Amino acid sequence: HLQFFVDALKPLEEYKRLEQRLNAFAALGPRETGSKWTDLAEAREAWRQLGDSSAAPAAFRVHGRDLVEQMLVAFGWRVIAQHEGRETRSLLLSSSDTSGVRFVVTCKLTSADDAPTAPPAAKKPRP
Repeated sequence: HLQFFVDALKPLEEYKRLEQRLNAFAALGPRETGSKWTDLAEAREAWRQLGDSSAAPAAFRVHGRDLVEQMLVAFGWRVIAQHEGRETRSLLLSSSDTSGVRFVVTCKLTSADDAPTAPPAAKKPRP
């Protein structure tokens, strides 16, 4: 496997929603061309109808892209596992080839990630 360290990762649910949209988009593709879109305007409109308003070419940014999103969209990879430790969170990405390479993408947990879900219990005063 290869491991990448990134500044931040989105929640797993966001990546899974993107995977669902990608799967739905692939199912819409023209069958006569092997599910490959040849009309870009038609493909862009189909993608937009699946819930992504960023399908406009002017919205594209070259830098600062999310590495996991890029692997999902560009290569058709999928997130197959997640681990959250005390200080880091990692996602495991894989292609459909079960014997192929896998990528681990890791980020350091931020203070927002570490925030407890419930306020800490009040301390008792010392006697």
